[in-house]
Amino acid sequence: YIYAADNQFDQVEKIAKKALEIATQQDNEINRIKFSLTVSFLQLISGDEEKFSELDGLFKYLKEKEQFYTEDIVKLNEFIEELVEEKNNVRKLVIRTKAERYLVNYLQRANPWF
Repeated sequence: YIYAADNQFDQVEKIAKKALEIATQQDNEINRIKFSLTVSFLQLISGDEEKFSELDGLFKYLKEKEQFYTEDIVKLNEFIEELVEEKNNVRKLVIRTKAERYLVNYLQRANPWF
């Protein structure tokens, strides 16, 4: 993965705030959920490389469809819950840093409004 700049924590906070702001402005329920999920992913904690690949695959799949359908939203919510349940408190900081770097880079590539 290409890592974000050293100030990644500031970037993550900035992106989360921007995503939340945009989410509240959406007049379409699907778009509100889409941007709310973006905020949720920014808070994700996981150190599993396979999970990151799966997450990236889900994003690409949804992006190709150009819409977040209900069943996809359910699938993504389940995925978030699964990853959050698997967090390891001992490695929390290292894992969070890795997750945030990955997500900042993904979101900057995937969302032109960043």
